[in-house]
Amino acid sequence: MYTYKILVKASKRNIPITDEIIDAVIDCIKIANNKPNANRRRYTFSFEGINEDNTGMIIKLTSASVVSPTRSLSSVSNEIVKNYPEITKQIAYNKNIFRSKEIASENEDFSNMQPLEITGTVNEIFFGRHTKADKLIAEKYQDEIFKIVRKYKIETTTKD
Repeated sequence: MYTYKILVKASKRNIPITDEIIDAVIDCIKIANNKPNANRRRYTFSFEGINEDNTGMIIKLTSASVVSPTRSLSSVSNEIVKNYPEITKQIAYNKNIFRSKEIASENEDFSNMQPLEITGTVNEIFFGRHTKADKLIAEKYQDEIFKIVRKYKIETTTKD
């Protein structure tokens, strides 16, 4: 699993994070976590708290694969725009509602993967939906998997 912490501020400068904004973000996180895209890509958001000067929120993103954490936040942003127009007006600037940056990340080393997780990952490499960048990576590993399978088949096929 990959874990990212994102500092999220209102797009308008120096807007304090109010309880109303926090409640809206928490509600929209719940909605975004239940969307098909979140289930398909296996990621979840959680609200971690606010920063010291009360101008930003810390949001944690946990994902089964590498993602762009600030771009993934758009699913939460879209829900804010759709469900909370008054908050959108309060925090938006230049058609953006948030400014965000990744402040921490932890990546799993994958040294203890179980066979089911390995086969699921291989399936994802061949049949998963990929961004353009991920598609190039998937194609690279598809070639490597083909080579391994070919070697295995050659070595295990008995010749009569």
